[in-house]
Amino acid sequence: MTNQKINNINFQLAESADLSFLSSLGEVFAVFDQNDSGNISFGVKNKANKKFFIKIAGLQTCNMKVDKTNAIQILNESVEKYHQLADPQLITLIDAFYQNELFITIFEWFDGECLFDHWNFDFYAENPEIISPNEKFRQLSVEQKVIFTNKILSFLEKVDNKNYAAIDFYDSSIIYNFKTNDFKVCDIDLFQKMPTYNKVGKDFWGSQRMKSPEEYLLNEPIDSRTNVFKAGALFMNLFGRFTNEQYVKIYDYNELVPVHFENFSLPYELYLLLLKSVHKNPQYRYQTISEFKRAWLQEQKLLTNISNK
Repeated sequence: MTNQKINNINFQLAESADLSFLSSLGEVFAVFDQNDSGNISFGVKNKANKKFFIKIAGLQTCNMKVDKTNAIQILNESVEKYHQLADPQLITLIDAFYQNELFITIFEWFDGECLFDHWNFDFYAENPEIISPNEKFRQLSVEQKVIFTNKILSFLEKVDNKNYAAIDFYDSSIIYNFKTNDFKVCDIDLFQKMPTYNKVGKDFWGSQRMKSPEEYLLNEPIDSRTNVFKAGALFMNLFGRFTNEQYVKIYDYNELVPVHFENFSLPYELYLLLLKSVHKNPQYRYQTISEFKRAWLQEQKLLTNISNK
């Protein structure tokens, strides 16, 4: 492991690398070096004071789960996905190119906080007076939470309708701005065109807190019903709290157990819809994101009508 610095911003790599070319893009003001994807990312501000988010593949990062060649391939193949799935809730790709042996993508910067910034967990534990983005998000009003869910479902509906499986989509993929209550999805690099299948078994990409049963089983189809599970699991993680016993099942037995309603912050009627979305058997889930979204919005209308009486 090697410690490096650019513009007084410290970061770590498994092997030292010359990143002096970044100075041609602007001044580095942020770094994200704890990803397992094989990428390292930087926030860069140019002379016009415009900010950019830059991903680099091809370096030997500290936590990478793939080799440099695969990291480059994944990032290179992601370019078409950002174009095809362009959406108000997805970060905007500006440019992509090779820099010697590296592959680089440049996005518009979005001011906000990651909803699962695992690299800061030790810091929050040592400084309990500082509220994490995840905890701040939990303190939003029910109205703001529901608005968020509707936007997420609209984005995932586009993903689903364009025949993409939202592989490795989870709360760490979301940047939330608490001043504007807007957000962006910042990582769709591993999304795959359907039909696609689990070719690696239990080590298939994804957070254990979000993975469906088929994402643990070799040769199982990963399809629209998996996308439905992803949406439901995301909402359960963001709006509910799992018990210690449930975390044991999630991490030791690879089984997502629905949060108990008493630990969930949205109305019971919506909670019931989530139970269907994360059913173990894909046949008993909503079959598409559009179907899930229709039920979700319809239940909101019913709740509004009841509250207005």
